[in-house]
Amino acid sequence: MEAFHDIPLAIPFDISNTVYTVFGKHVVAYNVAIITSINDTAIEWARTFNSIAIIPFFDTDTRHTMDMIIRPIYDPGMYISSVFLIRKDRELSFAGKLFLEEIGVLK
Repeated sequence: MEAFHDIPLAIPFDISNTVYTVFGKHVVAYNVAIITSINDTAIEWARTFNSIAIIPFFDTDTRHTMDMIIRPIYDPGMYISSVFLIRKDRELSFAGKLFLEEIGVLK
């Protein structure tokens, strides 16, 4: 699990405690690169810095994410509408892919 330590995450403040709790439950080392005030900033951080945004997600948010891959998070501890956003035209690191496979986002 130590390999996941360097994956930068962007998360809005309102779900930061939830993210910390769920990652702790799964004993996943995490690297929160930025805690944002709104979802749009987390999305832009993922887009610009090749990181992963974890946000509460609603259908109305799709106007900002046309260039992103959206993966739901299936964990009872997370908001039912939380997703990962990963820029479509960028390759994630090997560690990033392992992390997403470990938590069930990539198969």
